[in-house]
Amino acid sequence: MSRRLGAALAAALVLQSAAPVAAAFFDVLYIKANVGESAGGHSAVRFADDVYHFQNDAAGLLHLRRTPDRHFRWIYAVLQNRTIHVARVEVSSAAYDQLRAAFNRRFLLHDAHTRILHAHTRDRALLDALIDTAHTNRVPFPLRGAGLFAETPSAAEAQLPLALAPLRARVSARYGPTFVQKRIATLRSRLRLLEPTAALRQPRVAKDIHPAPDLRFSERYEALGQQILALDILQRPRPLAAGVLLDPGKGANAVPDTALSPALREQLQRFAERTEERLVALAGSDGPNWGFALLLGMARLEAIRSAQAAGRLIMLDGFPDDARAIERAAVVRRQRYLRELADEADAGFVRARTRLLDADPVTEREFVRFEAATNRRVELWRGTHRGHPVRMAADPLLPAKRASVPVLPTLARTGVELRRDLESAQTARDSYTRALRDAFGYHLLEANCATEIFALIESTLDRPEAPHPLGGHIEPTSGLHFIPALAHQAVLATWHVTAVGEIPSYRRTRVDTMYEDESRAAVYLRESNRLTSTVYRANDTDAFFLFFTDDDVPLRPLYGLANVAAGTGQALWGALRAPFDRGATLRAGLSGIAFSLPELLWINLRKGTFEYGHDHVDRLMPTMRVPPPQRPPSRPTP
Repeated sequence: MSRRLGAALAAALVLQSAAPVAAAFFDVLYIKANVGESAGGHSAVRFADDVYHFQNDAAGLLHLRRTPDRHFRWIYAVLQNRTIHVARVEVSSAAYDQLRAAFNRRFLLHDAHTRILHAHTRDRALLDALIDTAHTNRVPFPLRGAGLFAETPSAAEAQLPLALAPLRARVSARYGPTFVQKRIATLRSRLRLLEPTAALRQPRVAKDIHPAPDLRFSERYEALGQQILALDILQRPRPLAAGVLLDPGKGANAVPDTALSPALREQLQRFAERTEERLVALAGSDGPNWGFALLLGMARLEAIRSAQAAGRLIMLDGFPDDARAIERAAVVRRQRYLRELADEADAGFVRARTRLLDADPVTEREFVRFEAATNRRVELWRGTHRGHPVRMAADPLLPAKRASVPVLPTLARTGVELRRDLESAQTARDSYTRALRDAFGYHLLEANCATEIFALIESTLDRPEAPHPLGGHIEPTSGLHFIPALAHQAVLATWHVTAVGEIPSYRRTRVDTMYEDESRAAVYLRESNRLTSTVYRANDTDAFFLFFTDDDVPLRPLYGLANVAAGTGQALWGALRAPFDRGATLRAGLSGIAFSLPELLWINLRKGTFEYGHDHVDRLMPTMRVPPPQRPPSRPTP
């Protein structure tokens, strides 16, 4: 019996070892060259819906970014108008999990260091502000969310908030009538005794050590300031600040389809009730970041009550104060294009409203989507129908108006101590920046967007005694792997690539669609140059050129010669205008020449970019196919 059992177990082990390992895949992306950032091309990897890619900043640091796949395509394929080549790499499920976890850990580590470096800068700004205003009751250090409410309570009954008095009553009922007043006193005492020691700490910097999640000096100051302000507003209700509400208007000037239907009114009421309950809990919270959440929640609650009273869709204005605006003159010139954007904003608003009406219960996530969709729709409608400037900002749209606060106490530190703190904080920041450059510094040949991907993958899957999980090693700094195009060829030639494909650029997709519906000759003649193109629109990012050369290889040198001549003409004109525009036209002309010269050798770099483009992201998806046999990588094809 024991022999039979032993034989059965042995057979089972043999079968188990022979069974195929469950397979998974990730995508290696090569983004072709264009003007702007990553002008020589870019590299990235995609795991499911997350794209990881390294980018260098002005300080010389290389950061790993994690971008949702759809937004990545929006940035690179639409706005930057680049074709993206895809190589699908097969790997075991275990190796896939290892790689995805490694990239996510590195992203979180870089994100933490970015936050700390930003906080270092804010520490210095706060100490400067404290020194300059040592004997005043207002520190010019803007707090996030502080600009949502008016600075002082209103004496006018008509301006009293509709939502805050009932909220204050519920807080008093739960925690006691003196709770808010006592807690404000406690928080003011903590802020007064706050010391800048957190501004002087420097975490250890290494690629495999995550910094401790301690709040910096400026972060503690801001958190306490937000908490004090939020409770002060709850204790002494005041109206929302001017310009905080986005009101679609009424009568003939109203944005259409913004009246509150009975169903929408009911859903907003349900969300308001859930929000009020959450705010009552926040008022007694012990966490560090409840102050901003309470400020924003109270402002949203007040906006909902205003909407219910007016019978129309009134929301908080979510556009940041520094949002880029298309001015009136440009709005008039680009009406057709903005109407396309407005149509898509209308469709997005309808989708968000439908999700909100169908939600049970209405979550904050669904409300935030609806709030952002309403903001974009109202903004674009006013631009296209009233000629107003149109603000543009990336998601998420979060109402977080900053302002300084007069109700905060002065720190219990002398001017001499604060100046010493400032010097120490500057030294700490300089030391921290040097450590970051040593660990995560950008280097064109040894540490860039391509080499760091290979380095992270190789360090994660380093198994000298076993076959390489991807099919072979790619040394990050050997050969020409720092060039994204050649790095992609190395992937095709070395790893288990089971499919390849490409995500076409925005302009190419639009032109290909025109070829299907119109005369090819007419489309070619119209869309091959920037002067008559209906897809491309000139912008400040692109230097002057005449012809697009990315989709016309045979005539590329001829078109390139025309582009060089156009750039030369602009440079000569810029030399004459230099005293008046500080050399901007001259620099644009020289840039145009630089990006046109490679076209004489059949090499295309410039493809034209878009400041904003309507939503073709979902149409820009790769068509995958089995890859052809690969030769060893030779030279790049930009």
